[in-house]
Amino acid sequence: MRLMCVHCHAEEGDDVSVLRLEVHPDMLELLQELGILEARGDTIHIEQFLRIRKILQLRRSLGVSLRGAAIIADLLVRMEDMQHEIRRLREGG
Repeated sequence: MRLMCVHCHAEEGDDVSVLRLEVHPDMLELLQELGILEARGDTIHIEQFLRIRKILQLRRSLGVSLRGAAIIADLLVRMEDMQHEIRRLREGG
């Protein structure tokens, strides 16, 4: 088993290598099978990269399945969006 770590800086809107996820190739395949990862060749969009990193972090810290972690990550984003909308409405905008 050989894991490769590639570090690079990316700006919003950029694509990054899936190698930056620092996971085993079998995990990459599982993420693709579950529909969590949609790679174009060996790259993914930076926003998807950040989402997958969050999912993997939730999986490790909470001990939930990948699907469960993906649901939690999506719910957290929805909650944050709702909080922004509530703030915007309170400010009259």
